[in-house]
Amino acid sequence: MTKQQVEGWVEGWRGRAGRQEGGWEFEWSLLAINGDTAAIEGTGRYTELGTFANLWTVTFDSHGKCTVFRMWNNEV
Repeated sequence: MTKQQVEGWVEGWRGRAGRQEGGWEFEWSLLAINGDTAAIEGTGRYTELGTFANLWTVTFDSHGKCTVFRMWNNEV
């Protein structure tokens, strides 16, 4: 897995912004890559819901397809 693969996946996830009720912003950073799994930290700011801290782990198969996605989020 490469940083570019992770960036592409996150940008695809962000592409759903138009479907978020009331609008939103999302900032993120790549914390680590370990083999086929990446750890990502993010902050989502939702117009109607507030601000949330996020931690994701994302595992990819050999073709770059996400096979496992785990998300923890907390309102801040």
